[in-house]
Amino acid sequence: MLRYHYYDRINLKEIREHPWVCGDVATPDEIEREMRSLKKQFIIKEVQRHSSYFLESTRHEKQPTSLTEYAKYCY
Repeated sequence: MLRYHYYDRINLKEIREHPWVCGDVATPDEIEREMRSLKKQFIIKEVQRHSSYFLESTRHEKQPTSLTEYAKYCY
């Protein structure tokens, strides 16, 4: 379905039989849980990425003292 040239794409019958179309579909709760998990992983990676700068930096008058303050500082 995603091929650039039309002659390389699958036909309608093959689309209807493709696992993307006839496979299981996630519920809204499952989607929400997955998105929350991905967001949490992203935030953790961003905090880790910024933490070396934060720990080494002495330029700032008032440095954050908690993870919440640090997250606000970074974003």
